Amino acid sequence: MASWIKVQVTLPESPKIFRLARLLGVGRMEALGYAVRWFCWLDTYCASGATELHSDEVDALVGRVGVTRAFCELGWAAVDAAGYVLVMDFDKHNGENSKRRAGTQERVNAHRERRKACNADAVTGALQKALPEGEGEFIPNQGCAGKATLDGVHAEMPAPTPDGFDSWLERLRAVHPSASRSRKLAPDVRCAALEAFSRCPEADASAELLGAYFKDSRLEGNGFYAPRGQRKFFEDLEDVLSHAERWRKWAGWKPGKVRSAKCEVRSAKDEGAAGVSADSGDTLAEWHKVLDSDD
Repeated sequence: MASWIKVQVTLPESPKIFRLARLLGVGRMEALGYAVRWFCWLDTYCASGATELHSDEVDALVGRVGVTRAFCELGWAAVDAAGYVLVMDFDKHNGENSKRRAGTQERVNAHRERRKACNADAVTGALQKALPEGEGEFIPNQGCAGKATLDGVHAEMPAPTPDGFDSWLERLRAVHPSASRSRKLAPDVRCAALEAFSRCPEADASAELLGAYFKDSRLEGNGFYAPRGQRKFFEDLEDVLSHAERWRKWAGWKPGKVRSAKCEVRSAKDEGAAGVSADSGDTLAEWHKVLDSDD
């Protein structure tokens, strides 16, 4: 692993750090230190989210008794049936994939800044050449990159659309619940989508999974995150994908025809069909029989 970890500048003020401090009964800065210590260990020794450590060993590693339980309550970790600590959403925050996304985002931002400067210079030069001598004065519009003012008239210079963005956007918008109600793409949604495309251009490969995920009426109350607004959908796309992947395992979803049969049967069980509770052992047994027969 490389000798750096991905820590956002907003982490010290994150509500989860405040909550971690309350759970451990320590100050916020001390809680932040425990979190960073954990992230550093994960970056060095953990490659897939399976730590191969028990709760007491993680507590000893971080230096605080009860820290594993606190991480689990925050949704950062979980303990499997064998007692080993697992890292939740590992690939989003840790490892080479996360670092590659962070590096990509930094390069995209730098490229945008350079492009803004180049566009402004190009427009300035072109309009100055086009002006007859003594007629009007060209004043760059410093408040909006890609625009220029010529005697009060604005000249738009739209930024080029990244290759593959339009098809990527169409696939992801089509699976969102608001797609049928909102045909026109709002500017703030497009900006959020462009940012999301720069972070995870491969997300459209999960469009079918996301479509099934959003259609499941059992999400609320089961800890899944499915934003109903398109802007939040793109702003938190990595979180949504992570929850959708967790839902796939939870619901036993598979692509294609098998998917609908399984989800319908599971939904019927959860609604209390035949008077059986969705959390009972009988329901789980019947559910696994359906899965086995479908496979």
